[in-house]
Amino acid sequence: MTKIKIMASRHAAFYSPLIALVAKGFLEKEGLRGSYHVLPPGTTTSQEVVSNRMDVGQAAVSVSWGNLEKGEKPSIAQFAQINTRDGFFIAAREPGRKFTWDKLKSGKFMYVHGGQPEAMLRYGAFKLGVDLD
Repeated sequence: MTKIKIMASRHAAFYSPLIALVAKGFLEKEGLRGSYHVLPPGTTTSQEVVSNRMDVGQAAVSVSWGNLEKGEKPSIAQFAQINTRDGFFIAAREPGRKFTWDKLKSGKFMYVHGGQPEAMLRYGAFKLGVDLD
């Protein structure tokens, strides 16, 4: 069976499909034995893949934005839209009877700032008529 080393940029609920892929035997059905790793401090997913320490890395396409803005070719090939939904979970500290999107503005709202996660959250909120600024 061919071994494949797979890395996520961080351990988060967003990567649940990747974790399930490795943990639930889906790769074995394709003749692969997967191992799941989380990015160690001081390196990037791109560096881990380019150095051959990892075979596949899952990270937001925003990891290549800096290269593209400078007119440089990114060091890795990326493909986007693994699924049709971006991975956001919204939870409250206190249960509420009725959720409305404008409640995101009524208190502290914690999310990953910067890069693709913030861009996609803002886009989704915009589509619902919510301005997070």
